[in-house]
This record gives sequence, C-alpha cells and structure tokens, in this order.
Amino acid sequence: MKTLVLYESKHGGTRKIAELIGSKIENSVVARIQNFVGRLERYDRVIVGGPLYGRRLSPVVMDYIKENKSMIDQVFVSGLLGASADEELHENFDDEFIQDKHIEFIGGSLEWKQMNYLERLRVRIGARIKKNTPTDTYDMKSIDRIAKGVY
Repeated sequence: MKTLVLYESKHGGTRKIAELIGSKIENSVVARIQNFVGRLERYDRVIVGGPLYGRRLSPVVMDYIKENKSMIDQVFVSGLLGASADEELHENFDDEFIQDKHIEFIGGSLEWKQMNYLERLRVRIGARIKKNTPTDTYDMKSIDRIAKGVY
C-alpha cells in the first residue's frame, strides 16, 4: 500500500508533523503541496495537512482540498489552541466532511526563528505567549491514529 502525505507549512511546524506521520507509515511519500507534481491516483491513501493561521486553515490547503476532495482520505490540521480544536475544525469544514475525511487536530509548534518580527509580535500578543517559550503541543495519539489509518 502506497501512502502520500501532503502538507503546507510556512515555518516548518506542519512539515515536522507530516514527516513524523510519514516515518510511521511503510512505503510513504511526504511532499509539500506546492512541490508535488505526481498523480493522486497512484496512491492507495492520501493524507493532507496544513496549519491554522488566525483560526483559518491555510488557503493553499483549502484550495487543494476543494480541488481534490474525492481523492483525499484523511486531513490533519496543525496549530496552537486558542479555542477548542473542535470549534476551529467546524469553522473550516462542514460536519459531513469532518466525518468523511476523518479530520484530526494534531496541535503544533511555533518556530520562533523562522518567524519575522510582525509574526512573532502577533503571536505573543494574540496567544499571550512569551518569546522562546517552548510550544510543542503535538498529540501523539492523533498522529498514531492517522499513521495507522484508524478512524
């Protein structure tokens, strides 16, 4: 069984999650959405992931999902929780899509060194997080469920 894990990541946090998921799946390919040039039909399973920015899923990921909805098996969302994960997912997807695609909220991390000044300022003020505070909040059970294809 061949699995494709596609992701979008501005600063590297979602890339880390995609690579972690891919490392747990035999015969998997992990690629950034913008760099993927293959055909989804060549894979038995397609997983797509992306970050939340300001409680909205990355436009790159949303557009990709809309264009390829029928070919995608699972979706993972990364980000830090300002509100509940369930609320954030429902702001971005309808209930049927969430259930059909088995969407998982994974948590996330802040890559402070990859962020510009305004991004860091916005995070510190909006999320009330001090600079250089460790923020890795990965839900390893969700990562394992995605890797195993457990819905």
